[in-house]
Amino acid sequence: MKVQESILDKFEINSEPYRQRFRSHSLRENESAKELQVRLKDLYEKWMNPRHRTKEEVGDQIILEQFLKLLNPETRMWVKQNNPTSSKQAAEMAENFMAARRSVSTPC
Repeated sequence: MKVQESILDKFEINSEPYRQRFRSHSLRENESAKELQVRLKDLYEKWMNPRHRTKEEVGDQIILEQFLKLLNPETRMWVKQNNPTSSKQAAEMAENFMAARRSVSTPC
């Protein structure tokens, strides 16, 4: 499984590049509204993979994205490096990271 994940990451065949493209998309020159909608839908489906996720899982991915966006940069980077699979897991990671930072900065 690790080899497969490494290959997929190497060639950016995971959801993150699709999420980034979805969020950073703009209207191309001479592109119709219908063409834009089709492109966005394709990126959404590659990002969220709704055929293999429940409505709750899709919603949690949106919550996870917004949660990460609102964290301070240092905490965000640490949480993202640990690849949380849910918003709840990300929140727990962030809490642990911040608690560890507080204990290091507080002398015994």
